[in-house]
Amino acid sequence: MLGPRLLSRAAVQHLCDGGYTCVLWNSVPRDWEDPTGWPERALTDLRARDWTLLVLHDIPSGAMRALPDFLARARDAGAELTAELPPACVPIRRGRLVGSLDGLVAD
Repeated sequence: MLGPRLLSRAAVQHLCDGGYTCVLWNSVPRDWEDPTGWPERALTDLRARDWTLLVLHDIPSGAMRALPDFLARARDAGAELTAELPPACVPIRRGRLVGSLDGLVAD
């Protein structure tokens, strides 16, 4: 999960100086470890918050075979799939610090 080793102060400075946007996540259902069980964890995360940015990995674990069923179940549960990003997951936008990096930057 996200923690103090995610970013260094130098990385934050580089992102800001370069006008970059930093997009983080708030759900990692561990699809690489459990190719068949991750959809349940992902659905639990979707129910737990108003806006979930879910990270999945397209690696040869076989986890993506569950994706079509997960998407159908998410939609059936009322989830809206969108390309918009939750503001809480975008702490740096176009080089400006617009959100909290508390607990994410190594000292």
